[in-house]
Amino acid sequence: MTRTVLTAACLFLMGANMALADDTLWTRYFRGDRDCYGRTLLVDHDDNIIAVGTWLGAGTGNDVGVVKVSPDGTRLWFVTVAGPGAYNDEAKGAALDPDGNIYVTALSGLFPDFDIMTVKLDPTGSEVWRRTWGGPDNKQDVPAGIVVDTAGNAYVTGYTTAANCTADWVTMKLTSDSGLPLWTVVRPGGDGVDFPTAIALGPGDAPYITG
Repeated sequence: MTRTVLTAACLFLMGANMALADDTLWTRYFRGDRDCYGRTLLVDHDDNIIAVGTWLGAGTGNDVGVVKVSPDGTRLWFVTVAGPGAYNDEAKGAALDPDGNIYVTALSGLFPDFDIMTVKLDPTGSEVWRRTWGGPDNKQDVPAGIVVDTAGNAYVTGYTTAANCTADWVTMKLTSDSGLPLWTVVRPGGDGVDFPTAIALGPGDAPYITG
């Protein structure tokens, strides 16, 4: 069995074989001259590894960084996704569809007001579409996770902040071909703050959310 680890210090990959007493098969570092850290890992149907994290850009603030690595540790490509100007773009989750397309959701904006940005990349790292969602009060809107169904539709969950500083769950379904929302649901939770932490799909592609 192969285990892959991503540290929180930078985009760092290590493969280890459990049958060989955890002997390291390979280690790869992917970093520039600026700070970076990993957020999540994906493995596609060809056993390629996709590491998603946040990368400090040159004059663009924090950007989303995505690197794809072959099973033997060879870097296939690296791309960044940057919002306008010096926006802070921080990856919060990623998922794959059956065709190997990569979906990343991130916060994007200038502190303390962020929007939810979701991006679809094809298997070569080229951007297919990008969608940004902001709540009605234009306050802090932050994603918590993303899942993709067998048709390639993306489900993103997070929270949206109101003018009175309360926060409610928000979940949206985005189409595979364009990223346009099929629906968006805000679930009020009362007078406090409600933060979702995870999302999964059940039978019939019904989203289940906890927080």
